[in-house]
Amino acid sequence: MTKHSSYRVERKHGCRLIFGNVPLREMASLMSSGRDDEEIDLHLASLTGATLVSGMPDALAELRQSDDLPLNPLRVANRRAAEAAGLPERFCEWLSTGERGISSDYIAHRVTGIPETAEFGIPRDSEDFKRCLSVIEALREHAAESDILGRMGDQSQQWRNLSENWSTLKDMDSESSSQCSSFMGSLFREAKGNV
Repeated sequence: MTKHSSYRVERKHGCRLIFGNVPLREMASLMSSGRDDEEIDLHLASLTGATLVSGMPDALAELRQSDDLPLNPLRVANRRAAEAAGLPERFCEWLSTGERGISSDYIAHRVTGIPETAEFGIPRDSEDFKRCLSVIEALREHAAESDILGRMGDQSQQWRNLSENWSTLKDMDSESSSQCSSFMGSLFREAKGNV
């Protein structure tokens, strides 16, 4: 492990896990010290609480499967809070290991109050949309999709437009991620025109 004033770098299974705030001038140096074909894994960063996780694809896969993967303390706390509230096991599992982002965390927060620190977010592209689908699926035993979407539609015009077109977005996403992202963009432009 290498420790700097505001961040530390750990190596596990051939990957670099960077924790803390990396000054911009040092980020370029950190990134250039890796191989050109290394990848950044945002899900692993979220799982571990790291700022950044990078490595070769096979090393990242090995790290994902490892027994010594450090767990993000916030995810652990989220899971404990959900278990204490008696929320479904699928949702508890999603909190600890699921693909999460700002918009999916916001859905979870609006429906359950967990995570407590979620900020307003809307899915901006197909990948965000998939994360939103996964949390809604994880909450299926707790609330119907239509109830969740109704609650989200009350949050903003953008969410209302998304909620009203959710089935169309799901169909588009299964066919073409780029088409889904493009349609979402048109819904946001339409929402801005209605403000």
